[in-house]
Amino acid sequence: MAHHVMMRGVEKRRIFLDDRDLWDFIGRLCSILPECGTRCYAWALEHNHGHLVLQTGVVPLATVMARLNTGYARYFNRRYERVGHLFQNRYKSRPVEDDADLVGLICYVHRNPLSDGIVKTAMALEDHPWCGHGAMTGRVEPFPFHDVERALSFFGPNPELARERLRTRMAEPPRPREAASLDLDRLVADVCRVLGVRRRDLEAGRGDTGVADARALVAYLARGHGSTLRDLSARLGVSPAAISKAVPRGEALARRNPTLAAGIVHGLERSGAWLNSRTVPGFNFPG
Repeated sequence: MAHHVMMRGVEKRRIFLDDRDLWDFIGRLCSILPECGTRCYAWALEHNHGHLVLQTGVVPLATVMARLNTGYARYFNRRYERVGHLFQNRYKSRPVEDDADLVGLICYVHRNPLSDGIVKTAMALEDHPWCGHGAMTGRVEPFPFHDVERALSFFGPNPELARERLRTRMAEPPRPREAASLDLDRLVADVCRVLGVRRRDLEAGRGDTGVADARALVAYLARGHGSTLRDLSARLGVSPAAISKAVPRGEALARRNPTLAAGIVHGLERSGAWLNSRTVPGFNFPG
C-alpha cells in the first residue's frame, strides 16, 4: 500500500541545519528503502519537515520509518550535542486511495519548495536538489531510492508522454486536497433532482441504471472537488472500490451532458456550496 508520509521537527524546529544533514538523510533513504523493499514515488525535504510518498512491501511502514527517523535523530543529536526528541510524533501518514490520488500527491509533494517560496518557478524546481521533481522530468539522475520509472507510469504509458503531462500538471494551480468547502448533501440532492432519482435509492446502494448514473456523477464531481473515497462510500452506500470505478462513468456522463453538469455545479457555486468549477479535473464547464 502507498502512503503519504510527513515528518516534522518537534515544535516546528529545524531538522536539517545544513547540506551535510540533508545528505545524511538522503543516504539513509538510499540504503534503508531498498533494503526494506519500499518504493518511493516522490520526496521533498525542507528545513523543518519532509514529505515522502512510499509504497511498502513486506516490511511495514512503521518499521521503515523507525529505522529512518531513529537513525537520523541519533546522528543529529550526536552532531549537535543535543538530547531529546527531534521529530514531532515520529511521523504522520495517510494511505493513498487510488491512482488519481497518487498522481495528485506526487505533484503536491514535489511542488512544496515552490509553494513555500524556496524556488520561484516550476523550471527552477527542476534544478532544486532537495526534491524529486528534477529526476521525474529527466533533468537530473534519480537517487537509488526514487522509483522514477514507476512514478512516471501513473502519468502516461511512456516516459515522454508522462513527462509532458507531469509538466502540464505542475504548471497548473494546486488543486484542493480537502472537501471542507463542498456541501456533499446539497450535491447529492441536486444530482438526484436533476436526474429524477430518489435520494434514498442512491444512498441505499441500489444499482438501477438511473441510480447508478446519479451515483457516478456525484462521485466524479465530488472526487474532483477533493472528497475522499471513504466519505463517498459512506454517503453513497457502496464500497470505496465501487466509487473508484464510478468516477470515470460519471466523467463520461458529464462530457455527454455538459449543460446538465454545468447547471448542477453553477447552482452549487451560487449557493456557496462549491468553490469553483475549475476544481474538477479534465473538464471545462460551459458558461
